[in-house]
Amino acid sequence: SIGRNAFVGCSSLTSVEIPNSVTSIENGAFGGCTSLKELRIESGTKTLKLGYNYYSTNGLGEGLFYDCPLETLYLGRDLSYNNTEAYGYSPFFNKNSITSVTIGNNVTKINSKAFSGCYSITNIHLLGMTPPKVDANNFIESQYIDITIYVPTGALKKYQKFAIWEKFWDIREEDVTEKPEEEVKMCATPLITYNNSGLDIAS
Repeated sequence: SIGRNAFVGCSSLTSVEIPNSVTSIENGAFGGCTSLKELRIESGTKTLKLGYNYYSTNGLGEGLFYDCPLETLYLGRDLSYNNTEAYGYSPFFNKNSITSVTIGNNVTKINSKAFSGCYSITNIHLLGMTPPKVDANNFIESQYIDITIYVPTGALKKYQKFAIWEKFWDIREEDVTEKPEEEVKMCATPLITYNNSGLDIAS
């Protein structure tokens, strides 16, 4: 779990990757991260429970991504929302900074109002051959024209006949590969020494 207000106000944080081992992120965890532009929720089978996107009028803030200029999202597994019934907001509600969304092949549904108010989305990449279920209240009519949908090669007809996705005017196929999380490797730490008036770098 990532606790309540864990990274609140970390203004130099630019990107976040959430591994499959994390199953919940509490309210306000990334509130006020004013440089956070990229969120990647890694692929997996565990549902991730997210805090709500509420922000109180007293300035203390409870928003999970309040004041974060998120631009790109990678959602690799199903999400659930905490306190959505009480406040009516999803964690991405009214995030008009979001331009690109990728939906991993483990996602089976996109929750109510997940992208409601995200009017700057220009493209959605879906990596699953089976279309995920999505509620109609995620989009307004103009977005069915403005957003380009990318689906895996061979899945075009499925999406064109599936509820909600069928409403989008521009659905295209693309070759997609989704590497498992364990294949991502970090670079080795370099060893830097000073010899003969120069730097030697070894790794």
